Amino acid sequence: MSQLIGWGIVLGNIIFHQLAAQSSSTCTYKLSGKVVAEASHQPVSYAQVFIPELKRGVFTDSLGNYVIDKLCRGPLTLVCTHVNFQNLEISHTVDGSNQKLNFHLEKQSVMLEEVVISEHKLPGDASQTKEVLAGRIMATTRGLPLAQALQELPGIRTIQAGPQVVKPVIHGLHSNRIHIRNNGLRQEDQQWGQEHAPVLDPFQASRLTVLKGPAAIRYGNDAIAGAILVNPPDMPETDPFSGEAHLIGIANGRQGIGALRLEGAVKPVKGLSWRVQGSLKRAGDMRAPDYWLTNTGAQEENISATLAYRRKRWQTEVFASQFNTEMGILRAGHIGNITDLLESFDRQQPQFTDNNEYEIMNPRQQVKHRLLKGRINWQPTENDDLQLIYGYQQNQRQEFDIRRGGRSDIPALDLDLTTHTAELVWERTLNESWELVTGVSGLYQENRNVPGTGVRPLLPFYDSYSGGAFTSIKWTTSKRVYEAGIRYDGRFTESIRFTRLRVRESFEFPFHTFSASIGGWWKLGDNMNVRSHLGLAMRPPHVNELLSEGLHHGVARLEEGDTTLVPETGIKWTGEWSIRLNQNFSFSAAPYLHYFQNFIFITPDPLPRVTIRGTFPVYNYTQTDALLAGVDLSGTWSIVQNWELEGQASFLRARDLTKEQFLIGMPADRISATLRREFPKLGNLKQTFVQIRGQYVFEQIRTPDLPTITPETLPEVYQTQLDQLRAYQATVFGAPNAYTLVQAEAGTTLPMGTSELQFTVSCTNLLNTSYREYMNAFWLYADEPGRNVSLRIRWTF
Repeated sequence: MSQLIGWGIVLGNIIFHQLAAQSSSTCTYKLSGKVVAEASHQPVSYAQVFIPELKRGVFTDSLGNYVIDKLCRGPLTLVCTHVNFQNLEISHTVDGSNQKLNFHLEKQSVMLEEVVISEHKLPGDASQTKEVLAGRIMATTRGLPLAQALQELPGIRTIQAGPQVVKPVIHGLHSNRIHIRNNGLRQEDQQWGQEHAPVLDPFQASRLTVLKGPAAIRYGNDAIAGAILVNPPDMPETDPFSGEAHLIGIANGRQGIGALRLEGAVKPVKGLSWRVQGSLKRAGDMRAPDYWLTNTGAQEENISATLAYRRKRWQTEVFASQFNTEMGILRAGHIGNITDLLESFDRQQPQFTDNNEYEIMNPRQQVKHRLLKGRINWQPTENDDLQLIYGYQQNQRQEFDIRRGGRSDIPALDLDLTTHTAELVWERTLNESWELVTGVSGLYQENRNVPGTGVRPLLPFYDSYSGGAFTSIKWTTSKRVYEAGIRYDGRFTESIRFTRLRVRESFEFPFHTFSASIGGWWKLGDNMNVRSHLGLAMRPPHVNELLSEGLHHGVARLEEGDTTLVPETGIKWTGEWSIRLNQNFSFSAAPYLHYFQNFIFITPDPLPRVTIRGTFPVYNYTQTDALLAGVDLSGTWSIVQNWELEGQASFLRARDLTKEQFLIGMPADRISATLRREFPKLGNLKQTFVQIRGQYVFEQIRTPDLPTITPETLPEVYQTQLDQLRAYQATVFGAPNAYTLVQAEAGTTLPMGTSELQFTVSCTNLLNTSYREYMNAFWLYADEPGRNVSLRIRWTF
């Protein structure tokens, strides 16, 4: 805490001296213009002109005119959007005079995967609390796993299984409750596992959008907690050849990452364009401040290609990708006997601290994910848009354990998941204010255990069939948006498994779920916006929650499902109040309440279990009624010209209403502050910046009550270890200490004619702090990685 106070004093001195030097405001300039249609030159009313750097925008009037005042001198980016036109982004420099800037928008159908274009189109989007990761901030996170990059956004946390396996958490919920949409297609990749990170290449995306409320109306019941939209850049229309290359070096783990994207428009065939993209990653064992984290290396090879054709009222696109990864699982998390397991919790450092460099040993995982998507858009009239999407995905997951008898090269879990999806969506603009969206979707999925593992599988065979239908309506004016929607989903799952006595069991699980939402967005004056969204969503239990039975080696624990689980019902309210007091200060508060009936969660058993494969904690799926309440806060203060202070805070309270205690596995509260100095023009360089960030993560003191164990309730094998078992309980139901982290970063861009080079240097955990993160499954065994210096080079041409 003293470190945090020290940094606060430093930041306070900088702010004081800069304020003292400021004698007058220079933010008095005005920008105005008109938004018109490119083809007809008719004015476009109710288009939005938005400045991302300032998080500020206005709508055009009925004649297409707009005015933005109180602007500072310097470069800005302006984005113009409208539901019926292509998104247009223009870089502009405010040079000290009142200027005119007009937008000429091209008519086009709205492509669902392009979130910016569809900002006022998709159901549940206008009134949804959302966050967008793009531009400079996204560039500085290149090379990080998807979920780790998203932590830059308020309210987004991660759940981990070691340093390499990271999954996103929205308001305390993750895995099957978050819908991930990869290039317009729902991602299906065994996402039920805590150590099953999203298998998609983040270099494909130019923008990541997070919807932080229930998005079940559009995306189905797996979006009960929200949705993450991974959006690629627009396909080129006129440029015959362009691209970008990334080269990244990361010191901790001696990681090297490279990525290349090439694209172009085929001039002989008007409307035809192409893109190819690929990336490579190699990482060795990472290091905590005081020791090596044995077997935490990883490697990836990814490739994708897109072919698109646009002609008048038709658009077609084919996208294919292959994702391959192999990653080690922290060796310290696999313990051979009860004594070692209990002792491992008390160790200052793990039993295994060898440096294997780039060798990935057991326990480890290999994953291959193939994806093929086809999309057709057709505009039969100016006001109608029909979109048909088909997707095929194959996910092959192999998990290798430490096995005896020369069987370590045989996977202990070998899953082959095949998924077919289809969606048909019709969007109709009834008039300039009313829009109707309706659609149907279907999914067929089969999951097979590849024979020959010699181990009873954690997850049994299953086939799943599901279908859904939704409709939503939206009313838009210049100062308010109202929207509402309903959806029905049906799912039928059949499964087969064998008991330990080799008795065949068959299961059938038919589920019917409903979703509904209503919300609005209001503009209260020039500088204040309010959003409010209320959504009801039902989620049926997944097969892992129903039928898991065995060792989940990736998180080093035994998991057991419950066939009596019923669908959970969630009612979530999200709100957002954002205000800009003046050109220099903005603030946003986003509270939320999420009530669950029959909330499904996994909780530890009071006792570990001894098996032939070692001794492991036991976790069981169960249900309760629950209430999650919290708030995300963010604010930006332009202290003086080119100096900015940004703050974020996230607070969450999660209660088990049935047992009247706190829920397990919820993120701790955290606050952060970032001081940034920008240099818009520095010789031949542009977009130069330096920044320092401090983050304080509170201790998670809101944990469940400890179960009661007595000698009478203990199995005979544990009779002599009562004190150790009580210590075990206090650990697995407890949480690590609070911690403070400091991060520094600097970057610049060098223009080179029609290309440019962007350099970013960053250092995380600058003070090399030893700490443990509660949301890491292996916090019981080892510290988090120590100081890490990264260099990122991006070449666009």
